[in-house]
Amino acid sequence: MVTKVKGTTGVDRVEASAIISNPVFDGTGTFSSGIYLGGTASANLLDDYEEGEWTPTDASGAGLSFTTNNDNWYVKVGNLVTVSFDFSFPSTSSTAQTEINLPFVMNANNTAGGIINWSNSGSNDTIHAFPSKMIFMYNGNSSRTNINYSGDRIIGAFTYQTT
Repeated sequence: MVTKVKGTTGVDRVEASAIISNPVFDGTGTFSSGIYLGGTASANLLDDYEEGEWTPTDASGAGLSFTTNNDNWYVKVGNLVTVSFDFSFPSTSSTAQTEINLPFVMNANNTAGGIINWSNSGSNDTIHAFPSKMIFMYNGNSSRTNINYSGDRIIGAFTYQTT
């Protein structure tokens, strides 16, 4: 059951109830068997939640090392992963297609895309995800190469499904 209520500070908040079926409390503040949300069907079982930081690494074969500007984080809920990144490319003359490793392998039966929220490259770029990496594209049509981002800062986010 989900209820929208007015919080004590005047800000709306959502309250939800969950069904904990046969809970196994492991003594560390977690339920190792998961929590059912919205019913007891197996599709409603939340038994996988993780968040953390990841380090974007070059998957283009050019051996590039990126500079992290802010935290590059991910949140994984079940098989859905959201990543956020803020890093800078080194100066490079590499014409290899721009490819960055993902924190989790993508489900090969799905496709995903995202946007670059900000870049000093001055272009309108998107991200396409493939099984283990994200590939940068210009207007969704043509691949970008590492030289297109030489010395540039890239900030963005996107969501994809894992296996």
